[in-house]
Amino acid sequence: MTTCTNTQACQQETAPGMYLCRDCVRCLSRLIGEAETLLTLAPDVIAKQGCNRSAGGSTAAVSSAPINLDALTWRDALARVLRVNHLDDQRQDPDRRAWQAARSGNAGYVIADLQDKVWRLRRLVDLPVERRRLAACGVEGCAGSYLYVQGATVATCQACKATMDVREYREWQLTQATGTPLPLAKLCRVLAKAGVGVKPATARKWVQRGRLEPDSVDGKGRALYTANQVLNLAAVPA
Repeated sequence: MTTCTNTQACQQETAPGMYLCRDCVRCLSRLIGEAETLLTLAPDVIAKQGCNRSAGGSTAAVSSAPINLDALTWRDALARVLRVNHLDDQRQDPDRRAWQAARSGNAGYVIADLQDKVWRLRRLVDLPVERRRLAACGVEGCAGSYLYVQGATVATCQACKATMDVREYREWQLTQATGTPLPLAKLCRVLAKAGVGVKPATARKWVQRGRLEPDSVDGKGRALYTANQVLNLAAVPA
């Protein structure tokens, strides 16, 4: 295994053929999604006449042009990062694009560059209420994702506007997970996506203390656990 190439002081090991660890791949996926949201909102900001920052970061007005030059500059820079690194194909969801990018030797530079450009444009764009990704859209021909606001009961695809019941989808996820033995870290991620917050560190402590025993072992010798085991322990005081 090699070490993650993310320049943000990440020293985690990577899977064979990968240049980013799992955590940084997920971070890259989130950045791709946020970048697309920012690029969608940027035209409205660019069209607003107002205050452009000077080179030194001051918010004093430096141009009377009827557009926001800062927003235009960073919109173009962000779009260029996505295009040059082949991250702009919206027919694929952000997760798939992130995993593909993580196989490139310059993946560490890509995630750092994208993080910088997203941060710079984010400062200039009034983002709407934060939306979370529920799942990829299942409508034929649509490459969008279902998004929802925390606490909402309905998620909406940002591309085709199809809707999905958040609670029903979470319950379906949990049903899918409960009977399938998985490695502990992966099981915790699946449960988290289903809205059940069990930290991997907590689950590992249960294993160390003998409270959680493997359900089975896979062909690689890895211990496997079921969601029911973890959920039962989560419901009992430590």
